[in-house]
Amino acid sequence: MFEALISKAADLKRIIEALKEMINEGNVKIDSEGISLQAMDASHVALIVLNMEATNFEEFRCDHRKTLGIPIQNLWKMMRIAGADDSIRLIADDTCTKLKIVSENSAGKVGDFDLNLIILPEEQLEMQDIDHICEITMESSEFARICRELAVISDELAIIATKERIVFEVNGDAGKGQICCNNGNCISKEQVLIDCKGSVQGSYALRYINQFNKAALLGDRVFIKMAPDLPISFTFPFSLGSITYFLAPKLPEDVSNIVS
Repeated sequence: MFEALISKAADLKRIIEALKEMINEGNVKIDSEGISLQAMDASHVALIVLNMEATNFEEFRCDHRKTLGIPIQNLWKMMRIAGADDSIRLIADDTCTKLKIVSENSAGKVGDFDLNLIILPEEQLEMQDIDHICEITMESSEFARICRELAVISDELAIIATKERIVFEVNGDAGKGQICCNNGNCISKEQVLIDCKGSVQGSYALRYINQFNKAALLGDRVFIKMAPDLPISFTFPFSLGSITYFLAPKLPEDVSNIVS
């Protein structure tokens, strides 16, 4: 038996909205420690890793480890009905054929839905060990704004990080431009913090990053980790845990696999 209670539906709705931009379905792992999901996008360029710790839920029970095959788009259709401030109770028995979703608002209005689960093949996603040499912390909404604005110039974003600054650079048919953020500067509400062992840069598909930034609404910050010629990662922490996206750089030889 699995059962979990979330006091407010807002974060769960946002995380599902972010997931549906990248994947149609996924195997959700549940055990006594919490809920996790690892999935690749259809083009195998981006990897999504979601972790939600049991201690972050109002209530959490999982008697036996289980895997639920979730059709993300169908889950989103049901979750859209719940209000942002509704409580959400998730229930699944050991047959793992349905996920019951019960929403309730402060006025006592109750929604009761059964999501049909699916059987998906087990993917063995083993990440390469990545020795990140640079980590950047900045306000997630500001990072999302920068990426959104630069996307009108080019569909490719170069990120250059040093100990002193991080530069977001684009070069397209209309021209080129860059936005520079210095270490320790407040570009909005939060400081930009850069921890670099050396200089690193890479070019990435902006359409993917802008899809990742759907998760910017989950919390105040994003953690960006970089290593030369290896996938960049974007981690968005939120009340239930965190979601991390890994994106392969655009290399001359078009190397795009980020899992073995």
